[in-house]
Amino acid sequence: SPYDGGLRTPILVRWPGHIEPRRIETPVSSIDIAPTILAATGITPKDPLPGLDLAKLAASGGKSERTALFGATFDHDVADIDRPEASLQFRWCRQDQWKLIVPRDVTQPLELYDLSNDPREEVNLAAMQPERAARLKQQIDDWWTISN
Repeated sequence: SPYDGGLRTPILVRWPGHIEPRRIETPVSSIDIAPTILAATGITPKDPLPGLDLAKLAASGGKSERTALFGATFDHDVADIDRPEASLQFRWCRQDQWKLIVPRDVTQPLELYDLSNDPREEVNLAAMQPERAARLKQQIDDWWTISN
């Protein structure tokens, strides 16, 4: 699901002597796991990875240079192994309290939510805030082009 009920799951990091126990609400992603493990083992990747080091994030108290978090939701059955985008259902972006969901089906509307006031994503604000929706959609399109 592209909604927070299907996306928002905790990531736990435990490393006694290196990370102090605490709860941090900064949005992170599964793309952060590889950079975290590599940094913990002292391995520097040949090319930069798109994720963050979660140990460094924890040490900073959750302060991150990431300005937005992007993702995509795919069908469970792969339509074409050589073209993963054939199974795409939704792309989404979270920036500050705002979240935009872009369906693959262009006849379906964009969905814009203010998660600070609508954590259950019940009131679609895309029609009321078309400029914000367009700006976030452009960011999603730019991210999608780079990541694919």
